[in-house]
Amino acid sequence: MIDLKNAARNNLVEIVGWGALLLANLRLIFLPLAKYFHYEFAALNAVLVTLLFGLIVAVRMRAATPEDLSTFARRFWKPAVAFVVSPFLVAAINAATRGDCPFLDGVGFYLALVVPAPLAGAALGAGGALLSRRFGWALVPAFVGYLLVVPSALFLYRFPQVYFFNPVFGFFPGVIYDLSIELSSALVWYRVFESALAAGAIWLALRWIRSGGWKPRVAFAAIALGLCAAFQALAPVVGLATDRARIESELTLHISTPRFEIRMPASADSTEALYVALLHERYHAELGVLFGVEPRERIVSFLFADADQRKRLFGSRNANVAKPWQGQMYLTLGTMAGSLKHELAHLFAAEFGRYPFRIAKGANMAAIEGVAVFADPEYGGYDLEFMAAAARRAGKLPEPTRLFGGLRFFGSVSSLSYVSAGAFFQFLARRGGTEKLEDLYATLEFERIYGEPLALLSDRFLARLDSIDATGTEAIAAYHFGGKALVSKRCPRYVADMRAEANRLFRERRFAEAAMKFEELREYADDGAAVYGLAASYDGAGRTADAAELLRREYAEHAGTSYYYRMRLALADYTLALGDSATAREYYDSLAVERPSLRYEWVAALRLRLTENGFSTARAYAVGGNYERYRIVRELCRDTLLPEAALASLSLAERLNLDYETAIRPFDDLAFGDDYLSTMAATSLCKLATRNLDYARALRYAEIIERSDNEFTRRCSTLARGVAETARWISSSRDAILAETEIRLVLPYRRRRVAQTSRKIFVPLSFDFLKRRRSYEWLRPTYPAYFPTTTSYAKSATSPTRRA
Repeated sequence: MIDLKNAARNNLVEIVGWGALLLANLRLIFLPLAKYFHYEFAALNAVLVTLLFGLIVAVRMRAATPEDLSTFARRFWKPAVAFVVSPFLVAAINAATRGDCPFLDGVGFYLALVVPAPLAGAALGAGGALLSRRFGWALVPAFVGYLLVVPSALFLYRFPQVYFFNPVFGFFPGVIYDLSIELSSALVWYRVFESALAAGAIWLALRWIRSGGWKPRVAFAAIALGLCAAFQALAPVVGLATDRARIESELTLHISTPRFEIRMPASADSTEALYVALLHERYHAELGVLFGVEPRERIVSFLFADADQRKRLFGSRNANVAKPWQGQMYLTLGTMAGSLKHELAHLFAAEFGRYPFRIAKGANMAAIEGVAVFADPEYGGYDLEFMAAAARRAGKLPEPTRLFGGLRFFGSVSSLSYVSAGAFFQFLARRGGTEKLEDLYATLEFERIYGEPLALLSDRFLARLDSIDATGTEAIAAYHFGGKALVSKRCPRYVADMRAEANRLFRERRFAEAAMKFEELREYADDGAAVYGLAASYDGAGRTADAAELLRREYAEHAGTSYYYRMRLALADYTLALGDSATAREYYDSLAVERPSLRYEWVAALRLRLTENGFSTARAYAVGGNYERYRIVRELCRDTLLPEAALASLSLAERLNLDYETAIRPFDDLAFGDDYLSTMAATSLCKLATRNLDYARALRYAEIIERSDNEFTRRCSTLARGVAETARWISSSRDAILAETEIRLVLPYRRRRVAQTSRKIFVPLSFDFLKRRRSYEWLRPTYPAYFPTTTSYAKSATSPTRRA
């Protein structure tokens, strides 16, 4: 018994630290995301283990005699194993008890993030003991806090990316909207290298602690700070960071406009490049009028070829992002038009934001996103205030008092938080103008600025929404806001990975394998994506009857979500393909009545029109491919405009990648009415013509939009007015803008060798290779005045001249 008491006394610190770790993990299993054995659980435990084990080492070394590395390892290997195994056992027991998520899916992250943590903590503890044997334990939390905050902040501040590597928790993948997180080889090698450095730090601390004096302490601190600085400097070289040069080496088409530096893929054609330049300038001018200020420096806009390239270089697959403190935006080319104005608004808001990141006070997400949504007040094609009223009527809209508190902005479906914050800022702007809104953005002092507290302003805002006629919008609210917040989803990381794999198999037309994957996904996914994907896989494999039966049996379970309407449309098509036109028409008719989105309005109307024309045509459209569908809708619009067929024609032409003239010419001689769908079709045609720099057609359709007065121009006034005004602005301003625009293709470079000094030496590729890859002949057909001949461009490829 005496030996047990002595052992307990000698190991009291380890017992207390182990108990604290165990209690913390028992709390983690009840927190959103962290309760699943995946990235969040491993990252949080890496922080806990590093901190607690560092404290144990520092306290135990306080009274211990100096020792060598082998003695140190023998003393601490058992508690290190206990600290690694305990969270793993807690997670295993939790997974076995809960039974709602595969356990082994997170083993890789646990091995990469938690297993090296005791070594990192021991290095911090030994370093603290070297600097101060008596108070070294107090230095460990300071070390951990520094490593958590400073390197991460520097990465975000200095580099374009949103991902970063961290010595405490290993890795931050980027924005939260990317559900799928991959365990990369870069992370594994980073943790291996970090562990080697930690072992070296322990050896150095044990060796120098014997000598005493201040010189070893200063030397150790200098080495530690030097390593941190070296990592920041060399991270892009070793592939642990993405600098601007690396992005520009892949986005080789450089466009310089009066207010922008745009970087985009060289695969873009001439019309696309010019439209991108003009649209940037258009939104800059519009936001300048709205806010009354402009960014003081030229804005840099990076347009990635696709989501995969953005994920690889920037760290985010699904989110377009702006960095106000850098004056830069990061978007994909395909989704640029829909999000450019929103992201640009963030950079305008930087002019009245708080330093150093030039954002809202306290990094308040409701203010940051609210001001951007207010600047681009459209959601799903509808006016922002109308959508907020629809969500309010459905009982889904979070109140502003909830959004402005801490991290509660992320407690709701992201679309709801964005719409609520944006509509609230729109309400405040109408009440006090944009000057007060800019003051609020910087201070969040509601009562000083508006004379009323946030709670009262929130009540007035909600009363305003209640006064808006939002009858019959239940389907719109369900379709756009029927999802779940990230923190409410079941097994979100595992489900995202499995869904991505199932979708890949489906795109590769491996329908049987995709069906198996979607079937497995149904055990964990509590949304309709798995059912919808399984039905599509059945249909692709020729099992249309099974697909129809599956949807008929399960679509009602997903009422209140977007998949409820997607499943019913697919069920109607499958039913029609099986020969039951009467039942299919009932489904189409119900969708036409409910009108869950702008697209479903014309989709349902078109299906009903086809069933009126006969069973064979409707069935051919339901089962046919894109070419067959395009042929059918073109026949419908041969002599008279059927707006639902016109909208389908434009959508199919984009899918088929048809040339612009083929897509738009058939509508030149057709008369447009003043009904809802006709104005919607004119809006789509105006947008298409503007995007292709066809100003004669764009202005014609703009006139149709401007003289229309119907439900579309009332519910979607922001969209309709914005499309028409953009067409007119670009048509009148293009010459002045393009006269000051320079477009050049930066020659790709190839690394020849890297000297021992880590200085890169590049050799430019020959111009023959450039001409084989892409020449600028494609720029001249549209705007010959702004681009020189091939010979002069070859000379200006490395030393460009301004185009006149």
